[in-house]
Amino acid sequence: MKKLLIGLGCAVLIFSLCSKTTEEKADAFLKKGDKSNAYRFYQKAMLDSKDAPSQELKEKYLSMTLDRAKERLIDDESLESINLFNNDIVKYVDANTSKQLKQKYADFLCEWSDSVYVKFEDINGAISLLQKAHKYNTDDVKITQKEDAIRNKYGNIALTRSKELLAAGEKSKEPLQMIEAEYWALGAEKYLPANKEAEGVLQKTRKVNLSTYSAYNRAIDNGRTDPEIDKYNCYFAITGQKGNKKDITVEGTFYNLSPAPVNLSADQFALVDRNGTSHPALKQSTFEKMTVDVKGESKLTLKFSGDNMEISKVTFTGLPNQTAAKFWP
Repeated sequence: MKKLLIGLGCAVLIFSLCSKTTEEKADAFLKKGDKSNAYRFYQKAMLDSKDAPSQELKEKYLSMTLDRAKERLIDDESLESINLFNNDIVKYVDANTSKQLKQKYADFLCEWSDSVYVKFEDINGAISLLQKAHKYNTDDVKITQKEDAIRNKYGNIALTRSKELLAAGEKSKEPLQMIEAEYWALGAEKYLPANKEAEGVLQKTRKVNLSTYSAYNRAIDNGRTDPEIDKYNCYFAITGQKGNKKDITVEGTFYNLSPAPVNLSADQFALVDRNGTSHPALKQSTFEKMTVDVKGESKLTLKFSGDNMEISKVTFTGLPNQTAAKFWP
């Protein structure tokens, strides 16, 4: 009799599941606390509905997807699976999504930002996620404070590294240490605007690095640099400068690390003065090679003429993805 009752109970359960829609099955699994199957059936219901899921179904699926994504923040060391969940989330979050669910998504983006920063020290990735959170968050002040805290923390880390590398470079005379010190000083300036210590390190490193190619990825151990700082793929090393503020000659070498050969001409170069005025190089400028192959270099002599030209930087603009700039201290 007992076996018969159990058999009938199983039959009833199977029948009840079979008679329900996919969404109702997901609801039943969720009610029982089986989140794994609930997520699977909500996902199937979304696929079955094609491009016309009900708002209620979308909300259920989004909520479950966010829960799964939050779990992966803990379990996935690489965080690669988070992008897959997020692709689904951004596909369905829209103007009709409830405020509560948008806030849940904003909170998740903040937690994701924390993980990206802690695990990889990826400041740009962390800030980018927080900026996306602004769109869905009901408390912008909270996220802004979080952004400011990350910027301040990272800026101070960069400043400390730049000062340590400057001290080590001044002692060892190792060019790459000074290039790395310049890179971290720029990072400190980016996240701690108008910081006098960062400005001081930058001035000292740029003075020493004037005769060195500032290829920051060569100096950074893992080669991962901030693209907003390490944004050039051609480089100058300045070996000499003569003249006055009206006529200036700059001598040096040009290195091409862009994806294609560079065809040099005077009109690609400019001197930018301390007032921000750009002075194009004169036609009398000369080049050892008119075409510089990839990973090749050429000596050059650039001539400039103008009024009150106190050099801030010399720039090069070639084809798309062929740029360079050398900054004076």
